[in-house]
Amino acid sequence: MLPNLKPRQHVLSIATKKIKKNDLVIIQDSLKNKVIKRVCWIEEDKFKVISDNKNYPSSKTKKVFHTVELIGKVILKF
Repeated sequence: MLPNLKPRQHVLSIATKKIKKNDLVIIQDSLKNKVIKRVCWIEEDKFKVISDNKNYPSSKTKKVFHTVELIGKVILKF
């Protein structure tokens, strides 16, 4: 998520299903890995994400996620 999040930087998040375009969200993929991505599209209970770091493509940006895969929304980074 460079340049917005740096390695080992901490974030504070809230557990919510209410997200909007451009929010940083924490999602859990099919392998149970947690990743932070930016919301680029939302429709009902589905959404797509993009990566802030264009130098490293992510397979997550090709998938449509459902809100059940959403862990929460980042509200603070430090």
